[in-house]
Amino acid sequence: MKTRISLLLFLILFSVFALQAQQTEIRNRSLSVHNIYFNAGVFPTPSGAFGLEAFRVLAPSSAILQDDFNGYRSWIFFSGMPATELGVSAGFGRGSRDNVKKHSAPEFRAGFYYGSSNVLLTGFEKSDRVTVDSLYSARTGAMYQVDSVSYNYVTVEHLRKYLKGDFSLIFRSGYLLGLSLFGGVGMNMGYSIENKLRVRSVSSNRLESVSPFNGREILSFHSSAPETIEELVPVAGSFSFTLYIPAGIDMRLSSQSELLGRVHFYYEVRLGYAYQSMAPLGGISQTAVQHLIGLRIAMD
Repeated sequence: MKTRISLLLFLILFSVFALQAQQTEIRNRSLSVHNIYFNAGVFPTPSGAFGLEAFRVLAPSSAILQDDFNGYRSWIFFSGMPATELGVSAGFGRGSRDNVKKHSAPEFRAGFYYGSSNVLLTGFEKSDRVTVDSLYSARTGAMYQVDSVSYNYVTVEHLRKYLKGDFSLIFRSGYLLGLSLFGGVGMNMGYSIENKLRVRSVSSNRLESVSPFNGREILSFHSSAPETIEELVPVAGSFSFTLYIPAGIDMRLSSQSELLGRVHFYYEVRLGYAYQSMAPLGGISQTAVQHLIGLRIAMD
């Protein structure tokens, strides 16, 4: 978390100084910085499945993945924790802010994002059951087995932190009661700065038996504490890109104060297609919906 905050502050300071230095130059070409954006959001990263042999190629140093998986079955459910992102962007337009507003001219928005994601790619499970004892009912004489059951789970997750550039063309409506709508087209692309596979093996044992109780048969069991082994294996970097359609609503803080009128809060949703490479295995992709909340500062 401290790393994220420090990086965000650095990007903010860098962007502010860079924009101030460039603004005089680009005004001479009738292009100026109209807005600076700060935002945070969540993004569902692409998720999918790869086979055991593919993971052995991806992480040959993993001791867990080199075990004998005879008798294991692969999970059919795969999911990804939403990526969390922090970003800073600048909005460029021709002419003054009043002219942009008057003629509904588009704004070109460019920025940087930092994020992290956690994708569950696959899992394997196995259970073994052995009868170790027998119980007899004192009332009926019926016999009930006591089984020793061992459970083994192996999960493989892809962890990454990344930087990406974001570019979009934004069109805005006029204001009504301090609110305006916006939409457009956009894309972003980036590369991860940290890639790891988290391989986790969990084993547990328990005694199970079906016993009579109040005329019914119920399952009773006694479990041992699970044993967990975890590996973090560095893997090759990954490339990602997203094509999206942004849409949102913008709220101006004040229409009376010149200073407060420059401050806007907004919500943005992005509907698009996301792709993430998984070298040397290929890549995974899916349609995705991203949600952002942010602060927009009008510069002129």
